[in-house]
Amino acid sequence: RPELTSRYFLVLDAINFCFFPKVPKVPESKLEYENLSRGLKRSVEDDPECLNLSSLSRMKYDELCNLFGVDCLPLGDERTRLVREVASQLLEYHQGSMVDLVMKAESSAVKMVEMITCLFPGFRDHAVYRGRQIFFLKRAQILVADLSWALKDCTGFQFRDLDELTMFPDYRVPVVLRELDILRYSSDLSELVDSKKSLLPGTEYEVEIRCNSIIAVERMKEAIRNAFIDIHPNINPFSIHIDWLLWGIGERDQSRHRPHHRTLTIFY
Repeated sequence: RPELTSRYFLVLDAINFCFFPKVPKVPESKLEYENLSRGLKRSVEDDPECLNLSSLSRMKYDELCNLFGVDCLPLGDERTRLVREVASQLLEYHQGSMVDLVMKAESSAVKMVEMITCLFPGFRDHAVYRGRQIFFLKRAQILVADLSWALKDCTGFQFRDLDELTMFPDYRVPVVLRELDILRYSSDLSELVDSKKSLLPGTEYEVEIRCNSIIAVERMKEAIRNAFIDIHPNINPFSIHIDWLLWGIGERDQSRHRPHHRTLTIFY
């Protein structure tokens, strides 16, 4: 069911950010992306009408918690606002149809990312670094990647240019890159991160961690291509696949890794 599945990912990725703050009744180690994705999946399987856009556009915080099967959420007011936002915008501009939105992207992942960020302000992930505007668009890109993976057999969801997406700069992958000695932090930054002190969004350290994570994965992609060029000349690894590999390692080994940086933000 392309419409229901794509709407599921729109709602899920609208609130796919910032899991580390402690909230009452939810231990820090217990609330992860998979808790929300599984909770929402259970709700949709029990009642597909739970993703009715008119209802979502009026959603309250306690209703959002029920929808995702949790007692409470960090940044709950912001998450509730963002769900209302995506539902309202989809209703107003695309007759409530995610499939209609995807069809207008004409099988282009890049165009789809542009449309998402144009339509939904909460997905406009950017910063200003030394006078230059930097676009990360983490959640917009991951939404496109999720749709392409889940609905790859459906018309319009086979995006032809997924290789142009970057990795999804968050707080888990930089830890893995650091553990692999691919990213190296200065002594000042190491002290801040390892002591779990907050980095304000948009500050130089925070932007540099995300930018260098993207650069690192692009260089890894190029190294893989060069390593196999003689035996697989057409090999074309995608940044998003390398991201999923690194993120999985980070989730698996987080108890053995150094802390991730902490930035209170809606973007990742």
